[in-house]
Amino acid sequence: MKFKTIKTFAAAIILIPVLATAQVTVEWVDYSQGIGIATDNSNNVYTAYYDYNPAGDIYLTKRNSAGVGQWTAKYDQTDNSKWEKATWVQSDQQGNIIVSGTLMSGYSNPVNAASIVMKFSPAGTLLWRVVYENSFDGS
Repeated sequence: MKFKTIKTFAAAIILIPVLATAQVTVEWVDYSQGIGIATDNSNNVYTAYYDYNPAGDIYLTKRNSAGVGQWTAKYDQTDNSKWEKATWVQSDQQGNIIVSGTLMSGYSNPVNAASIVMKFSPAGTLLWRVVYENSFDGS
């Protein structure tokens, strides 16, 4: 009788990981571009991406928990000799979104010009933007 109990217990231990991983489902999929992804306390999803063109900008997009687009925000960088490259995105406890990036100079052979940090409100309003150092310091 003991052998049968041990055998049943061993079979249960082996099957538990298989059964646990079988419960994964995908709620929604979005094939848009992005370099970073973050969520907030309400399971909204934020993605940061950038436009690799002269005077290109960093974009921040918000989707609700069902994957429906809510808004897209950016800072309009107008210098045609530079473009902005997104590097990271994160939300804080108040629902604000922090985006970091690099100000790049040149198009065919770009170099790091400066570092950028921006903070957006939960509604997508740019609250502040800081460009660290000066142009072409390679930060």
